[in-house]
Parts: sequence; structure tokens; C-alpha cells
Amino acid sequence: MNYSGRKVVYDWPGYNSGHANLNIVHCLIYMRLSCDLVMSPFSFPDTLSLGEKIPLTLTIANVGKKMSDTCTVSLYMSSNSYFNKSDDLLKSIAVPEIAESDSIVFEVNVTIPNSLPSKKWAIGALVDANNDITEISEANNLSYSIFVLKGYPELYRFVPSPDAEIFTPRPEISARFKDGYFGIVSDSVRLYLDGQEITESSEIQATKIIYTPATDLSQGSHVVKVEVQNSLGYKTMKEWQFQIVTTAVDGNNNIIGKREYALSQNYPNPFNSSTQFQYQINEPGWIRINIYSVEGKLIKTLVNEYKTAGTYHCRWNGKDNSNSSIASGIYFYKINSKNYSKTCRMIYLK
Repeated sequence: MNYSGRKVVYDWPGYNSGHANLNIVHCLIYMRLSCDLVMSPFSFPDTLSLGEKIPLTLTIANVGKKMSDTCTVSLYMSSNSYFNKSDDLLKSIAVPEIAESDSIVFEVNVTIPNSLPSKKWAIGALVDANNDITEISEANNLSYSIFVLKGYPELYRFVPSPDAEIFTPRPEISARFKDGYFGIVSDSVRLYLDGQEITESSEIQATKIIYTPATDLSQGSHVVKVEVQNSLGYKTMKEWQFQIVTTAVDGNNNIIGKREYALSQNYPNPFNSSTQFQYQINEPGWIRINIYSVEGKLIKTLVNEYKTAGTYHCRWNGKDNSNSSIASGIYFYKINSKNYSKTCRMIYLK
């Protein structure tokens, strides 16, 4: 049919112009004489160690109807099974053309990185990782295998948050730790404040160490260090600092000069590569800062964690939660806490 076809009547789906309405439209898209690369399953030991070299046999078959073009197969390491380019790239291999109904085998060695925590990991082999060729299906391009890594214990959720400004002279100082597979050696947990060990004055729980100063801390910067070790003998250490910005109290023991909640306008605005803004919270709590499109769609979660009272800085690089660049336009950033919510508008220009 064409626009000058004889006795042809055109209509829009869902629009009644007096002719038969199109309530359902079926669209079938298919390809002929296209290649279709398949990554065959592979396996390795259930448990691996840091720095270990493992041999892999990778088989790639072309089950399509046409010879494939050259491409690459990339080996990624991920803490989940949703592989993308934000995961650790272990190795890339050039794949030559593969004829119809033919296959190719690669023998490769992969080295496990030396600085990862103990947990379940997955190594995935993704053929045509850069989407260079057109295939009948891309759903069969990935194979992966899961293993437990003999790695380091994890330290996380530091209080006060690194580089925070604190408005109380006796803040809680704490950190969480875990190793779900090889356990934490309980008497290995150590906590230091300004170079002095305070472990004996701290409370050590199953997954947390907590210290509350008995006297006021001095105004200015303070350095915290925490250490833990798992049953494998691997030790993790984290050092961070925070700042006491006021220690003055009134007659009712209330902090003088305590700041309120606030969210500043981003700068620069408009921006074309990255932008930053400042926010303040006046009490400890869970803080969320999200980026939204004008349609209200969630684009990026910048902050989603427990924060102590203080002033913080936040930066956004114009990418979404999948680490993909977003389009130019108007966006909104919103802070939410138990007692505060505010939204600001910004403009992104590529």
C-alpha cells in the first residue's frame, strides 16, 4: 500500500474516524541470514583464593544462518549475576569470524584480583561484549559460573561518616564488619581514635564495634581507624576522619549553633559533565538523595545510607543507575529523611 493507492483508507489505532478502528496492532520483526553466537556453559572450582589462576575452556558456536563478523569475548567478575561494563573486566579476547554451524574453542587463564572481600562472586564470559555484530538473539551470549572467594572481611557503615562535620562533642564512633563464609576472629577487632587504641572502652557486638566518648572531644579534626581479621588470617583496615565544628553548650546542655536541615542549589547549573551540591542534617538518620526526570522516573540514587548530623557534599556525573549517560534536559534532585524533604531543579546540557 502507499499514500496514493486506490481505495485505500488509513486510520490511527484508538482513533475513530468513521472507519474500522484498529484496536490491536501486531508487529513482527525477524531477520534472515543472520549469525547467532552462543557462549557454552563453563565451570571451575566452587571455592577460589585471592590471586589464584584458573584455566577456562570457552566454546563459542554460531547457530545462525550466516558467518559472523569478528568481535570480542570479555570476562567479567561480578558480585551478582547481572553483568555489565561497571563490573571488573578480567580479560578481553578477539574472536575471529565463525562460519555457520561452526564453533571455536579458547583456552585462557584468569587471575582472581588480590583485594576482594569474602563472598559469592561470579565470572561471566560475554561474547560480542561491544555489540559490534547483529544477531538473531543476544540472550545466549552470556555464560557464567558462581564461586565463593577466600578473601578479606568487609568493613562498612562508618559512624561518623567520613569527612562529616559533627555538632555534638560526644558522637557515637562505630563501624560494622562481616564475613559470612569464614567468620571474624572476635579478639582481632581493634578501634583507634587519634592514634590511641580505645578497644577496651568499646562495645564489641557480633557485627559491630561502638565507642561513645566519656568526655567531650576537642573542636577540630579527629581520625578513626578500625581493624578486623577473618579466620583465614586476612586483615582489613579502614581509616577515616571527621570534624567537630562546635562543642559549646548552653545552660540546658543543648548544643549552641546547631544547624538545621538544608539542601543547596547545585553548582554549576546548567552543567555538562558533573555538578555538585551541599546538604546538612541536624540529627542522625537514614538519608536518601535521588535524581528524577521531569516525568518522575528515578534516574540515579546518589545517597542511601545512615548519616550522622553534619554537612556533606554530593556530586553527580550525569549518569543513571546503570552507569549510562543520560540525555540533556531538566532533572530534579530530592533529599528525604525522617523529618525533612526538599527538591531542587537542575539542567543538564551535553
